[in-house]
Amino acid sequence: IIALLWAASFSMTTQATPILRYDITYKAHYLECAILMNDKTVFNTARLDSLFPQRVNYSHGITQYVDEGLNKIDVRVADAVYFLINEKAEEAYCSVTVTALEAAIKEDLPKKREVLHLNFTLKEIEDQEGNKKPIVVTEGSRLHGKPISEESILLLSSREKDIYADGSVIIKYSTYDYQTMLEQKADLSWVNRSTPIQDTPAIRELALAKYREISQAIEHEAWDELKELLEPGLSEMAALKFMSREAYFDELREQVFNGLVTRANYAGWKADVFDPDSYKFAIYANGKLFEFYHLRLNEASPTSWTKDGRRAWFSPVLTLINGEVKVGAM
Repeated sequence: IIALLWAASFSMTTQATPILRYDITYKAHYLECAILMNDKTVFNTARLDSLFPQRVNYSHGITQYVDEGLNKIDVRVADAVYFLINEKAEEAYCSVTVTALEAAIKEDLPKKREVLHLNFTLKEIEDQEGNKKPIVVTEGSRLHGKPISEESILLLSSREKDIYADGSVIIKYSTYDYQTMLEQKADLSWVNRSTPIQDTPAIRELALAKYREISQAIEHEAWDELKELLEPGLSEMAALKFMSREAYFDELREQVFNGLVTRANYAGWKADVFDPDSYKFAIYANGKLFEFYHLRLNEASPTSWTKDGRRAWFSPVLTLINGEVKVGAM
């Protein structure tokens, strides 16, 4: 839901200081892939209706997950198309592009530059016995417009899956890692003020309490209370969109919260009861960000409602500041 907001036009107003914003664009075609930014999933073709994505092309902001200094992007790809729809294997790709947009004082438009482009495709090779098999190649990858050697994109892990449980088709899922230095000018609270956490029962309970407060504020249309519950992420995301806090909240209310209120108060829609076996507690950015997400619908937080198997949700990412759980990103 929130990703749709980033597809809106990039509006510009005069800023007191330059703002640096990072966007990510992912394109996928016939290649299963998942993309993580500092361990936070930003895209996964497993969430799509089709096993093999066709002409997926989407962009949204990732500034809220960018730390000052070294950042990592992990991409997991699978070679399933080679075995299951082999006539399409040569067309398969997954590409990830990170773009920086910087707006300086009195400029009408932000300056845009490509930071990173990772490109994954399949290539057929033949072993010594003459058997053909696919390998993943990263030809065409770039850093600041210059080619990246394949050796610098590290293979983190690889696992195999016996599709038919008879050894006839073995699909390989490989995760690649690339790390690069990024500048952070947004002065995000979680970057500079957050206390890194450990996974403890106490932290989990504080997180769940925060989700409950947000859910109740949405259901009761307590908008002023909700604004406070979403800080500091609300104000910081507004700044990244070159909008005032009020204007950004109004946009969220129109595009997200009003729909959730309708569902929360409409006959048949019920607030989800938290089931710890259905959710994963995930920690990102060296302990500075964390969230619960649903194991089947990775975008869905405990702030969600369900009717007839359909689910609607709002999923903020949390942080710990001065001992209190806050919203760090949305």
